[in-house]
Amino acid sequence: MKRLTLLLLCLLPIIGSYADNHPQSSQSCPEVVQTALQAADALCEATGRNQVCYGNIQLEAVPQTDVTDFQFSQIGDIEDVTDLASLRLSPMDTTTGEWGVALMRLQANLPDTLPGQNVTFILFGDVELTNAVTQDDILSGNYSPMQAFYLRTGIGDAQCEEAPQSGMLVQTPEGVGQISFVINEIEVQLGSTAFFQAGTLDSLQVATLEGAATLKVADNVYPVVAGTRYGVELLADSRRFVPVPDLPTAYEPELIQSLPLGLLDRPFEVQPPLDKNQLEEVLDRLESGKPLCGDADFLPSCDHLSEDAGGTPCIMPDESGNYPPGSDTTRPLCDLNLRTGGDYNWCVVEPGPDDSPLGEHETRPICPPPGEHPDCIMPPQPGVEPPLDDGRPFCNEIYHEDDQRDDEHRDDSSSGDDD
Repeated sequence: MKRLTLLLLCLLPIIGSYADNHPQSSQSCPEVVQTALQAADALCEATGRNQVCYGNIQLEAVPQTDVTDFQFSQIGDIEDVTDLASLRLSPMDTTTGEWGVALMRLQANLPDTLPGQNVTFILFGDVELTNAVTQDDILSGNYSPMQAFYLRTGIGDAQCEEAPQSGMLVQTPEGVGQISFVINEIEVQLGSTAFFQAGTLDSLQVATLEGAATLKVADNVYPVVAGTRYGVELLADSRRFVPVPDLPTAYEPELIQSLPLGLLDRPFEVQPPLDKNQLEEVLDRLESGKPLCGDADFLPSCDHLSEDAGGTPCIMPDESGNYPPGSDTTRPLCDLNLRTGGDYNWCVVEPGPDDSPLGEHETRPICPPPGEHPDCIMPPQPGVEPPLDDGRPFCNEIYHEDDQRDDEHRDDSSSGDDD
């Protein structure tokens, strides 16, 4: 999520007006969207792994039955998702300024050796979410917190061009392969960015904005490449999921044009809707069983498609940077230097109290807390402009200069020893 120090200063009047959850009345639809997204961006930045943040009014959160200390009633409140039983977001109401927004950062199936790297979930509008993971599931290792849940969203309910339809936007970190989670008992495999909607608890639709997603039900696999939308629904007379009629298809531009992409952790280029010829090739490949990847410029690379759908996603290395025992060595190892983008890989995020310790082969320094290092500032993520009023150098530049001086000192010492 981009740093918004200056924006936060601009938001102080807004934050003050929302602190007691008394919204301003009679705002226009664009004003409601702008105010909500600015507040969520500024106040949910500190959301950590397996936590949920109250981004904008109005949210109704129900804690787990055994949880007594649960504070989730005001914008900026953050709680662990293990304590959350269900969450309901308000649809847009311009008379009260309400439009529910929530942010979650989940581990999903990311390894404990990647602290600070999470899957980002942005929920907005008429959305209901119910936690399907029990404490026993977590202790047994079957699921991580909130890795499985039930989702219901409004569909086609945008009130203006500036407002997105109700739904859930999901983005995985770069370079970590396929991430798995379960929505409405449908397994989702994702290595990119996608928008999810579910008109009922027995259905799921996904529009893939980059890379590819895969929906998996029993032995059936439904790949969804960037530029298209696809969905499955439960037959009324059975427990069998089938594709939604008339899908896959190219997604409509208005479906994605107003999505709150600025709340995501990394920038990316949205794939335009596929044209008629491209969509026909997708349908032909689906019918013939040919993987939807690789040899066409509009298709994702095969490392962005799940193995179940014929792709070759990367393998997460072990703590030593090698293939885990029993893994497929014909597939590439995930390049973890990509996971935070560009110069961010000069340091490593300090593990939290619930994270596993860093691997014994990790040699990078701990990243300084954003905004708290006196001598330098963290480099911006790709596509984000650095603050113009801060003359300090980037921390990675200082680190590399110090590292070079250390190397030169070691070289000089070695030369002296030779003499």
